[in-house]
Amino acid sequence: MKFLNKGSEKRPEKKAAAGEAKKQPKKKWMLILYYLFIAVLVACVIILVVWKIRRVRANAMLEETKAQVNVMGEVEDMAEDEPKDESDLDIDFDALYEINEDIYAWIYVPGTDISYPVLQSGDDKEEDYYLNHNLDGSTGRPACIYTQKRNSQDFTDPNTVIYGHNMHDGTMFRTLHEFEDAAFFAEHPYFYIYTPEGKITYHIFAAYRSDNSDILEKYNDFQSEDVFVGYLAEIMSQENSVCNLNSDVEVTAENTIVTLSTCIGVSSYRYLVQGVRED
Repeated sequence: MKFLNKGSEKRPEKKAAAGEAKKQPKKKWMLILYYLFIAVLVACVIILVVWKIRRVRANAMLEETKAQVNVMGEVEDMAEDEPKDESDLDIDFDALYEINEDIYAWIYVPGTDISYPVLQSGDDKEEDYYLNHNLDGSTGRPACIYTQKRNSQDFTDPNTVIYGHNMHDGTMFRTLHEFEDAAFFAEHPYFYIYTPEGKITYHIFAAYRSDNSDILEKYNDFQSEDVFVGYLAEIMSQENSVCNLNSDVEVTAENTIVTLSTCIGVSSYRYLVQGVRED
């Protein structure tokens, strides 16, 4: 009986040891998962902080560029009783070149927050470099307002396409969407582009939702006059729920236009505002 009692006392000890052995791998995996979670969390925080620093730095550079631009009404030697036109900007392009040598123009759209330098990447950069690069060359948003190299920098092409992101904080080309409102479209008929040679005025004739195709590539840079005529006809004859047209503005194949292009929140569409150059 004593032998049996001793055996019965050992059995629970063996079961307990076996149970502990089974629990060890489980605890090990739980510990691994815990540290993995902490590592992922720390990595996310670091990424967020780096993203925030880059965004602050990019916005600071944009403010620096805007410091090189003055409304003519603020220029000291302007007579107090002289009429002031908010579209007349005094821009120090030499100072802008020092910030980024790819800056070649400035765009201003009255009634919106759009007043930015326009860039075009040099030979050492890809076509859409400024889609994902800021003024200081860092990657990320808000990036820049830019044109592709397939457009000339003198705005003499049949259609010059200027791109900008639709930023949720209201910057870049976000406020282009104001033109979706018919009243706003009617009350703000012009936008302006400045180059070192002077100001170019554009009369807005269309603002609408379009597909996401590359306009210049799709229409072969409008090298054919017939293609350009057909394109203008497509614009003025369209009908969609997000479209404002001004048929009183005459646009022919002899004109040149500028297309302001931004995203619309859906990858398959873009929002365009187009103006014809007035000499």
